Amino acid sequence: MRNITLKVPENMYGFVSDLFETKEEMLKDFLYSIAMAKVSDYRKREEVYESKYDQIFKKFERKVLSKDREEVFEEWDDYIIWKAIHEAHELWVKRYKNLEKYST
Repeated sequence: MRNITLKVPENMYGFVSDLFETKEEMLKDFLYSIAMAKVSDYRKREEVYESKYDQIFKKFERKVLSKDREEVFEEWDDYIIWKAIHEAHELWVKRYKNLEKYST
């Protein structure tokens, strides 16, 4: 882990100083908020495709990549987008868990 120094202008910190005891606590809360928002956003995006295809990503991926079926272009288009969303969701879940690990 690497330590860094952030300078927070007093007028900016003063805006929220009654909510946090330290600037470190404020930064930690800010990072948690970003990670939680990203996890939530990508999860909602995944739910659109889960609803459309009535299955989770991994099952849909197996179906689309199966050699035993004819290619369906709309499914391939959705697969590419859904895969990016799924991977982004997994990345932000991992980042959130790392924040928990390093904040104790």
